[in-house]
Amino acid sequence: MTDAEAGRCHRHLVDLQDVTGIALDHPGLLHMQARKADFLGTGGAETLMAYFATTHETIKLACMVQRSWDGLRGVVARIFDDEAQALSFLGVAGLNMARLRAVAPG
Repeated sequence: MTDAEAGRCHRHLVDLQDVTGIALDHPGLLHMQARKADFLGTGGAETLMAYFATTHETIKLACMVQRSWDGLRGVVARIFDDEAQALSFLGVAGLNMARLRAVAPG
């Protein structure tokens, strides 16, 4: 990915590795995904979504959310169980999640 391409690309890392239980609010999830689709579907920028899931339950959750992006042009959602592969997909190979957490706002 070139610098120019990276500038037009939204990159999201969804780290599910510490999730221990899931209480799904299907209508709430669909509403949130619709709002995200409205935002991400505008402007012509590509969006990369990397879901980092390492357990059976988190992989199931990631699959459900990944399917919600099906058919939305410009969003590429993938599920990873390997941290380095997830970060490479997002174009930030060489970093690690601990470092990203340390510099993330909030």
